[in-house]
Amino acid sequence: MILSEESIRQEIKYKVFIKDINHLYSWLIKKSFMESYPDRAVSSLYYDTDDFNFASSNMSGESQRIKVRTRWYSNKYSDLSSLLTNNTNHYTFEVKRKKNSLSDKLVIGKSEPCSFITSNQLIAYLNSELEKFKKNYPPIINLNLREAVFINYQREYFEYSLNRSIRITIDSCIHYSKVAPNIKSCLLSKDYFIVELKYHPDVKDEVVKVMHNFPFRQVRSSKFLAGLAQLKNVSY
Repeated sequence: MILSEESIRQEIKYKVFIKDINHLYSWLIKKSFMESYPDRAVSSLYYDTDDFNFASSNMSGESQRIKVRTRWYSNKYSDLSSLLTNNTNHYTFEVKRKKNSLSDKLVIGKSEPCSFITSNQLIAYLNSELEKFKKNYPPIINLNLREAVFINYQREYFEYSLNRSIRITIDSCIHYSKVAPNIKSCLLSKDYFIVELKYHPDVKDEVVKVMHNFPFRQVRSSKFLAGLAQLKNVSY
């Protein structure tokens, strides 16, 4: 697996408890991080094989692994039914690849907004679109992929003012759900936020200097796996 130079990045995740969030914001200001994009809700429909091969490779920490998802955005968090059937959404089909500590994100297709009455109709549409786009990433052409878990959260965006390639995102209100026909969502993170540091590996030395006194603990965290675990599909 050769990662794309255009989208390759290092991702480091931290868990920040709600009671400490103001401490995080103070640190960002002190370190010259600035808001880079308006807050928005991120929705992802993840796919896996019948045997949850993607989840298994992620849990075992295989040096080369992938995740497949459809992602779309909205201006603010809404109830799950609205997120699934909002006909203004543009849907992006992505393969998230991981090789050792580095990752990239390949866009294999995009779909225009469509009008849906039920979540079942949307899921069927996205499944058919994925089948169409699988040819754009040959390693998954012959895989029987099905929807595995729906994840939604609110995201804040920050970037380092002295080097905009160093970015931090803050994810809150993280919800997970089985996909249609049962679309009742549950809160995944009850008392904490997930903070992600993202940067190109070429600027690692600068990142070390910027982050040397970051006051929070690095964690291994996957919303995909955590959601599946809550649904009793995998142990995580």
